[in-house]
Amino acid sequence: MAVIKRAVEITTTFSPREIQLLSALIIINPEKTSGRLSQINTGEGKTTIVAMLAAIKALEGHKIDIITSSPELAKPQAEQQKTFFNIFGLTVGHNGNDGGGGGGGGGSGTEIKDQYRADIVYGAAGDFQGDILRDEYSKLGTRSGRKCDVAIVDEVDSMLIDGKNHIVMLSSPMPAMDHLEPLLATIWIQIEETAKCIREINGKDYYIQQEDMINDDGTMKSDAVEHAFLIEGTKEEFIKKCTEKHIRKILRDIEHLTDDDDKIIPDEYPKIKIPIHLRELVTKIQLTTWIDSAIHAKYRSKNEQHYIIKNGKIAPVDAQNTGIVQQNMHWNNGLHQFLQIKHGAKIRHLFCL
Repeated sequence: MAVIKRAVEITTTFSPREIQLLSALIIINPEKTSGRLSQINTGEGKTTIVAMLAAIKALEGHKIDIITSSPELAKPQAEQQKTFFNIFGLTVGHNGNDGGGGGGGGGSGTEIKDQYRADIVYGAAGDFQGDILRDEYSKLGTRSGRKCDVAIVDEVDSMLIDGKNHIVMLSSPMPAMDHLEPLLATIWIQIEETAKCIREINGKDYYIQQEDMINDDGTMKSDAVEHAFLIEGTKEEFIKKCTEKHIRKILRDIEHLTDDDDKIIPDEYPKIKIPIHLRELVTKIQLTTWIDSAIHAKYRSKNEQHYIIKNGKIAPVDAQNTGIVQQNMHWNNGLHQFLQIKHGAKIRHLFCL
């Protein structure tokens, strides 16, 4: 411990306090069949304590995974402690986005594999989970044969309480999904147009339908004639119903149109063609889900609250728990794509889990 203390003094210009030394001594001597859980007050220098623990266990021959409370902390903490670890001939890396791909970048490149060859690796829990899945499930060798040896969890309450509902799943682009982008755009346009025709009158929502502005003789009518129809149920339910009917007619999906009158579709009615092998996926499985996602993107997903726009990309925010921007995450069921359409960003391909 004296050697560890001296290394901290050399690299940081301050000497570890007694509370830091005692914390490290207590934690490195756990019961044989269990670990240690320590409560260390804010401002007591947890980062230094974690680094001292990591150095001691690494010098004993262990591989150390340091789990940070967020991906944003992994890289700066690894770089901050690099000189300290180098004194002992120990290498340090991180599995964040800049490290080669943890959490969302595919993880098969040489950079992330090099990071995992280090004696000590910093990273968020989700990034470690994603890389383990890529290593063991996808057989990409992401972790370079690294075993789960010693884990030091910084702010364990963040992982076990704030992040208790977080699930990491691998996703991959669905083949030929670029053929469905016009359909997603059409869904969004229809929702926007339907929403424009809804007005609130005396506390109730009405759908305003305008008569054809062209007379039978081809001349324009001088005045617009509008009809207001009371919307039964919620506005969102009405928009969903109108949108689904329109999209199924565009797809010529007569089988799933409930009204007999709707099944008679004029030849001049707009039409979108999709690959035959995707037709059943769209009409029977995904269409209603996509419409729900588009409505969610329009009415419930708020910029700067549920997501941010950074460099033209949509980045989800963990609004319910930590407030952390999750750069490597994307929403499924088309929600991410509809948010991109909403803000004029480049559309990413749809992914499957």
